[in-house]
Amino acid sequence: MKNILKNILTVARKEWQFQLNNPAAYIVVGSFMLLWEFLFFRNIFLIGEASLRTLFDLLPWIFLVVVPALTMGSLAEEKSEGTLEFLLTRPIRIHELILGKFFGIFGVFCVTLFFIFPLAWSLGKFGHLDWGEVAAQYLAAVMLSSLFASLGIFVSSIFLSQVSAFVTSSIVGFFLLVSGTEMVTSRLPLSV
Repeated sequence: MKNILKNILTVARKEWQFQLNNPAAYIVVGSFMLLWEFLFFRNIFLIGEASLRTLFDLLPWIFLVVVPALTMGSLAEEKSEGTLEFLLTRPIRIHELILGKFFGIFGVFCVTLFFIFPLAWSLGKFGHLDWGEVAAQYLAAVMLSSLFASLGIFVSSIFLSQVSAFVTSSIVGFFLLVSGTEMVTSRLPLSV
C-alpha cells in the first residue's frame, strides 16, 4: 500500500511539474481566469446583491474548453511520443499512472479555483455574502473539475492525437452539461 501511494505521488508530482513548466498551461489558466472574471464583473452590479452565483453559473461552460485543453496531452502525448511504454516498464502499474495524472491535473484546478477566494472575501466585506453558499459553490466547482479532468484523461487514453482528445472531451462534456439542464430534465418522466 505504501509503495502504491508513493508511485501515485511520484506521477502526480511529475504531472504537476509538467503543468507548471508548460507555458501553454499558463496561457490556458490565465485566459480562463480573465474570461471568467470578465463575464462575472460585466453583470455583478446589475443584480444588487453580494453573490458569486453568476460567477459559478458560468464555470461549467468555461470548463468545456479549459479542462480538455489541459488534459488533452496527459496520455495521448505519452502514447504518441512513445514514452508510455517506458513509464509502464518502471514499477508503476497503469492505475497508479492514471491516478497520478489525475491528481496532478486536479491539483492545478484546485489552485486555480483558490484564486477566486480574494474575490469572495472582498464581496463579503462590501455586502452580506452567504458563506455557506460560497463553500457549497467551491465544493461543486472542485467536484466538477474532477469530473471533467477524469473525462479528459479517459478520452486522452483513447486517442493518439491531442486535438482529437480535446475535441472529443469538449463534445462529451457538452452533452453531459446539456443532459442536466432543465430543458432536458423537464421532458423526462418523473420516475427517471
